[in-house]
Formats: sequence, structure tokens, C-alpha cells
Amino acid sequence: MRQKRITKDQLQSIYRDHLSRDFITAELKSRSFFEDDFDRGVYFGDLFYDQDRLIAYTFYGKRPGGNYLLLDYLAVLPEERSKGYGAEILAALKKEAAAYDGVIVEAEAIDAAKDEQEQTIRRRRIAFYRQNGLKELKLRAEVNGVTFTLLLLTDKEKPAEEKIIKEELAAIYHTLYEHTEFKNAWRLF
Repeated sequence: MRQKRITKDQLQSIYRDHLSRDFITAELKSRSFFEDDFDRGVYFGDLFYDQDRLIAYTFYGKRPGGNYLLLDYLAVLPEERSKGYGAEILAALKKEAAAYDGVIVEAEAIDAAKDEQEQTIRRRRIAFYRQNGLKELKLRAEVNGVTFTLLLLTDKEKPAEEKIIKEELAAIYHTLYEHTEFKNAWRLF
């Protein structure tokens, strides 16, 4: 698998062709969000390829000088799912995490699912993250009405206290959303 940083030109096609298909409307930020935060240097992403075939993408947020990254989006293309690529992407994410105190991951909360089928999908997703070394936090987030369980990927033997992680995530959200439609649409609890 080959990993490549997303360029601004590629951002348009990823947004148009993939994001709206792979994420629910409440989770999908506007195109201007992506463009503005890319330009501000607080948002970036990666494309993952098998040979020359796109298989997945990720997007991250950060604050200038911050010690944590937020994994904002991770999606394996539908036709490439269940082939082990997710674990490979998390292994690549572990390398990215080494430059930080950790990577915070949002996963839709199980108890906020609308039905049993959605609960099953969310349970599997969180179990997958745990199996790949992420630690579930007590801290939760809500962004635009979507409730998230938060997980942490870190190579540190002793991760920071959740209070510090909460402060860092609040700073990331503030940095990312201060000029957007989500400015007042998030909270941590």
C-alpha cells in the first residue's frame, strides 16, 4: 500500500466523488471548510493506493503548535472493504502519531444509534479500533448533533490525562470550526 498527501486539486474530487457517499450529511462539512482549513494549514489528508488504484482516504485536523491530531475522516472505498486495508491504514496512522502525543479518533457512539443495525455497525467499528491498539476515552464529543465515542492512538507508555486531551481537542475544534458553519455546533462532555 502506498500513501500520498492530498493536494488541493485532489481535494475537489475526493469531496465530490467520495465524502458525500461515505459519510452521513450531519458529519459532512462544507467544501469551503475543507478548502479554507487546507489553506490555513490546519487540515490535511492522505490518499492510500494499492498499485495505482485508490483504496482509501483520511483527513486530519490540528491546531498550530498542538500536540495532538484529530482523525476527522477515515474511509475505505466500498469495493475495497473487508480486505485488511483498514488495519494497514491504522499502522500508517501510528507512524503519523509518533510525531505527536497522540491521534484522537471520533467514532459514532453506539448508544446514539437509531436502530439495532446501526448499533451493530458502530460496535464493530469501535471493536476494530480497539483491536488495532486504540484506547477508548471516557470523554465524548458531539459535533453538529452527531455523538462520538473518542479513542486515542498513541505510542506513549502513559498517555496524558483526559483533562489535557479534552483541552487539546477543544483547541483543535476551535481552530477548525471558528470560521465555519460548525462554529457553535460542537461540545465535549
